[in-house]
Amino acid sequence: MTIVNAKILLGYILPLLFASCSTWETPRMTKTGDSLVDAQALTVKGDFGRSINGTAFQQDAVITCGQYQYVCYYDAQRRVCLARRRLPAGGWEVIRFADYEFKSDDAHNVVCMGICPQDGTIHLAFDHHVGPLHYRVSRKGAATKPETAAWDATLFGPITSELEKGRPIKITYPRFWQTPEGGLQFCYRQGTCGDGDRVLVDYDAAAGAWTGTRQIDSRQGKFADTMGES
Repeated sequence: MTIVNAKILLGYILPLLFASCSTWETPRMTKTGDSLVDAQALTVKGDFGRSINGTAFQQDAVITCGQYQYVCYYDAQRRVCLARRRLPAGGWEVIRFADYEFKSDDAHNVVCMGICPQDGTIHLAFDHHVGPLHYRVSRKGAATKPETAAWDATLFGPITSELEKGRPIKITYPRFWQTPEGGLQFCYRQGTCGDGDRVLVDYDAAAGAWTGTRQIDSRQGKFADTMGES
C-alpha cells in the first residue's frame, strides 16, 4: 500500500497474499493495476514521520479472505476506517467508526487488523504507543460469510482496553498472526523502546475469547551484534 498526496492507493495483486485467510504458500504475485481506497486518507506532521497509513511495521493493513479484500486506515477526519471490496475489481465499501477520534500525530499509532478463519471474525487494534489497548471485534462470520453481513459499524462490538477479562493492557506495535490451523494470535510490545517485552495471546474461536497471555521474549540481559551491545 502506498500513500500519495493524502490518498490511499492500493496496488492490487492476483492472487493477493499480503496476508491470506486460508493459505500459507509462498506468495506468487503479479501486479494487475491500482485501486483507490480513499482520496482523503490521513497524513500527520509528527516527530516520527508523516506516514500513519502504510508504515513498515503496520501488520496487517491489507488482508484478502475468500473473495474479499480488506484495508484498515485513518481517514482525513481522523476516524478509524475499515474498507472492503469484492475481488477482482469491486467497489470499496467503507465503515467509518464515529465513536473514536485519533488525536495524535505519532506515526507509531497505526491501525492493524486480523481475521480468524475459524469463526470469520475481524479484529481491529489502533492508536497505541505505550498506551492503553484500543480493540474491537466483529460478529462471527463477518469475513467468512461476507454477503450476509451488513457492512456498517453495527457489525462490530464496543472498544475495549483488555483482551482477557479484568486484565487491561498498555501496548505498542500490535500484530495479529493467523495460525496454520486457522486460529488467531495477538502479539505486542509491553514496555518502552529498549526496555520492553514481547507478549502473545491466543484467540479461542469456539468461545469467542482471548486466553493464555504470556511473555515470549525479555528485556532482561544483553543483546550484541556488529553494531554493538545493549
